Amino acid sequence: MKFFTTKLICSIILAIIVAKASYAKSNFTDLNKNSFYKNNTIRQYFTLGGGYKSDYNSREYEVLAGYKYKSNKYIHEIDFLHELEEAHTTTKPTRVTEELYDFEASSRMMLGKSKNYANIYGRILYDEFDDYYYDVSSAVGLGRFFFEDNGLEASMNLGYNDVKKFNSEIIIIGVLRSKIDITDSIKLSTRGILTKKEETYDEGIKNVLSFKLKKGLFLEFIHKYEKDRYVKTYKTKPDIRVNRIKRESYVRIKYNF
Repeated sequence: MKFFTTKLICSIILAIIVAKASYAKSNFTDLNKNSFYKNNTIRQYFTLGGGYKSDYNSREYEVLAGYKYKSNKYIHEIDFLHELEEAHTTTKPTRVTEELYDFEASSRMMLGKSKNYANIYGRILYDEFDDYYYDVSSAVGLGRFFFEDNGLEASMNLGYNDVKKFNSEIIIIGVLRSKIDITDSIKLSTRGILTKKEETYDEGIKNVLSFKLKKGLFLEFIHKYEKDRYVKTYKTKPDIRVNRIKRESYVRIKYNF
């Protein structure tokens, strides 16, 4: 079973090396704040961001928002992205060519006093202008924190994927997260996710560089890489495998309340 690609393996190794190096620095702030808290502290975060680009015949904008809840027992995360693209030609007026809605949510629950946790994950992708306009995944599984200060975590999840005009199947989702402090006010988090399907697999990497502007207010730069694989069916010729590669960068504001 080919479960990890070379690019994903290199990214994971780099995340592990950086995470290990971070523990050698004595002036770092509490890394536990990147995972479950050890006491009864509760923090809630709201994020808002977006982007815009245009050229001679098209324009595109993205709006993203998110919510995060952290305590000593739970971590709940919700992310929402909306992308709209419009284009025109010399013969056709301006029309919508893409209208993507991307909703992703996860919930982690600490299991007793161990470093293990239960995980629930779900994602919905919808774009009526796409050939695969409906892509829904859901999964449950177990995860664990590694190293003394919980700077690295991994989880394995079993779930179900349904793609309109493609098929529905059982999936396995592997997730690896690394969160480190570069300085007292700059943090880097990396998430690698791989989804193994019956005959294909998808992969994604998300990096977030966070700058603390003042107490409770952060500026974040996000970079995402995703590679999704589908099968395109034709009536008069053999099916072909389609690789969808997407790279995106965003800027957002995060507020702790």
